[in-house]
Amino acid sequence: MRLMHLTLRTTQPGRITSFYRAVLQLQVRSREEDRAVLVLADDQLLIVEGVTEDPGGGDQLWLRAGTNTLGRVRRRLLDLGAEVLEDLDQQVVFRDPDGRRVAVTTRQDFGGLDDEA
Repeated sequence: MRLMHLTLRTTQPGRITSFYRAVLQLQVRSREEDRAVLVLADDQLLIVEGVTEDPGGGDQLWLRAGTNTLGRVRRRLLDLGAEVLEDLDQQVVFRDPDGRRVAVTTRQDFGGLDDEA
């Protein structure tokens, strides 16, 4: 099973789209006034949708990447002045402009969560 798409709902779709494009260098597949479709990898998509009310919640986004990509993400976060929560050898955890926790990691496991399936 593979991820088809992930949708982030936000009151600031333009700002969130720009942030993810800058940090992760995602390409835009399509864009409308209150919606953007970004390409994560192959046919996996990140959809940013505008909403009128803050959806709240404790959304988290965890992405696996190669070592070179992780280094580039670190540099872009520094350049943007983003809030970095953790900066470890194998991962960096930060907040996007809506306050979501986002991690980019080179780890191959899920910290013991694999065993609970």
